[in-house]
Amino acid sequence: MLDIRRQWIVRPDPGQVRYLRWVSPLIGLPASVKAASGAPVDTAIVDEREAGGRCQFHVDCRSPSNLVIKMTYNPNWHVTIDGRESPTFSVSPAFLAVVVPPGRHEVVAEYRSSALKSLLMIGGLVLLGAIAFRRRFFDVPVTDE
Repeated sequence: MLDIRRQWIVRPDPGQVRYLRWVSPLIGLPASVKAASGAPVDTAIVDEREAGGRCQFHVDCRSPSNLVIKMTYNPNWHVTIDGRESPTFSVSPAFLAVVVPPGRHEVVAEYRSSALKSLLMIGGLVLLGAIAFRRRFFDVPVTDE
């Protein structure tokens, strides 16, 4: 994978707004879902807003288009198009992408951390509290005699 990414960087693809699509059952779209081909010239992002872990776009396109969001791909990114969840996929160099159907749409990308992350934070706070409690009430000062 590293060699493929290196080749992409040294070729003129980034400057010509061409991306490599990563197909994997573990990340992004399965191979059976087709991404739009090329970069249509009749597609426009009318406006965009970003706040924290949320990006909102108003997109106008005449044909199916790939919307590439310059955020590092992670399966915890959830994209809705007009309020309906849409599958995401990864494009080089590890950006988030989604296929937008023809028409004018509101696209919202939102990062939702997994439940495991919250559990790990709670566990860490409990452990920190237990260590502080033990030191406060059970540590006996050591004296030299």
